[in-house]
Amino acid sequence: MTWTGAFGRGCRVLLYAIVRGLALTRISPNVLTFLGLVINTIAAILFGFANPTNYSPCLLTPDW
Repeated sequence: MTWTGAFGRGCRVLLYAIVRGLALTRISPNVLTFLGLVINTIAAILFGFANPTNYSPCLLTPDW
């Protein structure tokens, strides 16, 4: 088996576990979509407020 095949198989196991857990909670796909929209909107707003005085320098320098 190649490295990429093993990685794909590992990701498939994780993906199936997530899908199985969400199916057991019986959450509607519409609710998941709406929550994703809300989270991404908040992230976009916070990204828009970024300036040189409030960014996280550990994300830009390799020696944190």
